[in-house]
Amino acid sequence: MSRPVEDKKTFTCPFCGITYRKSIPEGTVYLTCHCGAAFFVTPELGGSVHECPNHPERQAPGLCGDCYLGYCDDCLYVLTFDPFSRVQKLSGYEKTLYFCLRCLRKRKRRIVITGLSLGIGLMTIAVLLSPYLSLSPKGPVANWQISLIGFAVVAAFFGILFFAYGWLSIFIAEPTVRQRKNP
Repeated sequence: MSRPVEDKKTFTCPFCGITYRKSIPEGTVYLTCHCGAAFFVTPELGGSVHECPNHPERQAPGLCGDCYLGYCDDCLYVLTFDPFSRVQKLSGYEKTLYFCLRCLRKRKRRIVITGLSLGIGLMTIAVLLSPYLSLSPKGPVANWQISLIGFAVVAAFFGILFFAYGWLSIFIAEPTVRQRKNP
């Protein structure tokens, strides 16, 4: 006797559009996609309808990556690059992070503070090492002086780079999910 074939329902990630053919366990509220998005299970697949707190007339398909509240496409912002994020570094590929406006502001503030403080710290190290970098005109240059010069130059370079990224990230406007879908 043959057993009936189980009908698996498919679902599509509302952010990247990839179709999945996995079975959804009973009682699942939200799913996470490999692209980094977390989204609610649709009512057709056994989930419930969630409304956006800012727009109660709209359905909230996605969740904020920090507070896990549901938001609509106009209230969920896309953060494509966060060099200090552990979430993006854990996977083998780059994940896109989705945040509500409040969590995006907190995340951007952390990016700015981390970038500025790393930059200032590295530039301070380079300045503190500068008195030891003078090459004596008498005799050969020691290996430790060459290593110290290299370290100070690299610290100054990366200090300026981190400082510039931290400062410029204030002015980068992150798009909403709707703006990203319809440029």
